[in-house]
Amino acid sequence: MDGTVAVSLLVGLLSFILGISNKMNVERIAKEGNFILNVTVERNKWLERIRQDISTFCGHTKFFYYSCLEVDSENGMEVLKEIDKLNFLIRLRLNPNGEVDKKIIELLEKVLKYDKIDGINILDEHLKNLVSLSQELLKEEWEKVKKEAVIGTEYKSIKYYS
Repeated sequence: MDGTVAVSLLVGLLSFILGISNKMNVERIAKEGNFILNVTVERNKWLERIRQDISTFCGHTKFFYYSCLEVDSENGMEVLKEIDKLNFLIRLRLNPNGEVDKKIIELLEKVLKYDKIDGINILDEHLKNLVSLSQELLKEEWEKVKKEAVIGTEYKSIKYYS
C-alpha cells in the first residue's frame, strides 16, 4: 500500500509539474505570437502613413508651384506650412541609415530647394523620383510584413506541435 501511495503521489506531482510547465510554455508562445502580430500591425500602419504623407507632400508641392501661389498670400503660406510639416514628418518616419531612406531624404531636400528659375520640369523629375523611391521602400517593407506573417504562423505551429 505504501508503494502504491508513493507512486500515486509521484504521478500526481509529475502531472502537476508538467501542467505548470505546459501553462508557462503556452503563455510564452502567446506573448511571442502577440509580439509578431503587433509588429506586423504597426508596420502596416507605418506603410499607410508614409504613403499618405509622401502623396500629400508631392500633391501640395506640385499644386503650389503649378498654381504659382505667392508665399505672401494666405493660401500660399498655408500650403507652404503643410509642405514643411510633411517634410519633417516623412524624415522622422524614415531610417537615416537605410539606403533607400537616405535617397528619399536627399530628394526631399532637392524638392525644397527647387526654384522656379530651374524650370518646372526639374520639379516634376524630382517628384517622380521621390514617388519611385517611395514605392521601392514600400515594396521592401511589404515584403518584410509578409515574411513576419509567415514566420509568425510557422513559429506558432512549430511550437504548439513540437
